Amino acid sequence: MYVALAAEAAFAAVYLLFALVMTIGICSRQRCLMVPYLVLQMLVIVCFVAVGIVATVFFFLLSVVMGCVSLGVLLVATFLFCYFWSAVQKAFSELGASRDYMYAPAPIDPIYKPQKYHHPSAPQQFNLE
Repeated sequence: MYVALAAEAAFAAVYLLFALVMTIGICSRQRCLMVPYLVLQMLVIVCFVAVGIVATVFFFLLSVVMGCVSLGVLLVATFLFCYFWSAVQKAFSELGASRDYMYAPAPIDPIYKPQKYHHPSAPQQFNLE
C-alpha cells in the first residue's frame, strides 16, 4: 500500500516538474522545454489505453454493465488525454512557425530545369582533314 502511494507521489512530482518546464518553455518561447512533457504525456496515454483495454475486457467478463461503463470511461478519458496532448503539440508547432526561416523538406522548384530542345535548321558541318 505504501509502496504504491510512494510511486504515485513520485510520478505526480515528475509530472508536475515537466508541466512547469513546459509552462516556462511556452512563456519563454523555447520549444525544447516542451518536449519532455509531450513525451511523458504520450507514454501516459499509451499506458492508460493498454491498462484500460485489459480492465475493460476483465469487466466485460464479470458483467456487461460494468464493461460498458469501463468502455465509456476509457473512451472519454482517452479522448481528453489526446485532446490535451494535441493542444500542447499545436503550441509547439506554432512556436516553430514563428521563426524567421521556413523549413521545406524538398525544394519546390526542381533544381535541374531542362532546356527546350533546339533543332537547328541548317545541318552541322565538320571539317574532315
